[in-house]
Amino acid sequence: MDGSVVLGGYDAAKITGENITQSFAPADNCINGYVISVTGLMMNLKNGSAASIMDPAQGSEFQACIEPGLTTMTLSENEWWRFTNISESPELGRSLSPIHFFGMLVSAQGAYDGDLTFSVNKVLDITIPNHQLIVPDYEINSEGEEYPSNSSVLEVLINSLQNINENDMARLGQPFLSSAYLMVDNDKEQFTLWQSKPVTTSNIVAIGPPACSPPATTAASPTPKPLSSVIAPAVHLPPPAKSVPKGAIVGGVIGGIAAIALGLGAFFLQNKRRGQGRPALLQQDYAAKDVYDPHYSDVSTMDKPEMPTDRQPPLELPLVKDPGYSVAPYEMPATPRPIR
Repeated sequence: MDGSVVLGGYDAAKITGENITQSFAPADNCINGYVISVTGLMMNLKNGSAASIMDPAQGSEFQACIEPGLTTMTLSENEWWRFTNISESPELGRSLSPIHFFGMLVSAQGAYDGDLTFSVNKVLDITIPNHQLIVPDYEINSEGEEYPSNSSVLEVLINSLQNINENDMARLGQPFLSSAYLMVDNDKEQFTLWQSKPVTTSNIVAIGPPACSPPATTAASPTPKPLSSVIAPAVHLPPPAKSVPKGAIVGGVIGGIAAIALGLGAFFLQNKRRGQGRPALLQQDYAAKDVYDPHYSDVSTMDKPEMPTDRQPPLELPLVKDPGYSVAPYEMPATPRPIR
């Protein structure tokens, strides 16, 4: 059956057995902080026996990070080699499938047919069934459909940590969560893990935020005081001054208006007299001048194209030569003089 996601709670119908609750513990290889202690890793063989593949170099337990977005699981190289030795399924390489990238490839003939069980904190056992652990090596065609790339090989959804990754923390992705139920409470910064129960029924349980503090009690209202102690005593104001008679006010206003009117009339009359005497003064000035004055501008004279004849009468050459300025006629030579 398909998985599910519940926001704001969890589905109580899909959990079974005991659970563990731990606080977030972010690490370099586990940013989300869902870190658990794996205290046992067993292969459940078809004959009913079980074999441990725990890496002795890691001691009795090792840290692992639950990573829901990972499509495989990562284990140490020693644990992977112990898995292939017990299952008698030698490694053929790594898968380049876009669905389960870098899982380990084994031969389809004689492939491991058992399950894999993780023990968490010596309290919880999560068993991954075989069909969630070993799958065909899928590819995707041009239509977006999955298809087995090679029927002779299968992919074990375990990525062996080797070379530069040999010291990385183990990560448990979707194969692990196919058999485990994870609830995350970000408000309390903790997570809870159960063994999942594959049923189609639902029983949604909501989880709320942390308990709110009780509202603050309202302070008691002060005892009201008697009305006589609140009202201010009466203040005796002096009587208002006698008002000025209305007749005097009206008379003053009319007198002021009359004075302003007389002043304006005198101003306009004086300007009118000055304007009438100005043209005569300009004409006398103009007649007294016999030559053109560059500082005097008369628009009427500037519009004329030439000097008027009444001011500058035309002059004619004299009919009789002036003996003081007589010069004998001179004829230009026919040939030019040489230049010296």
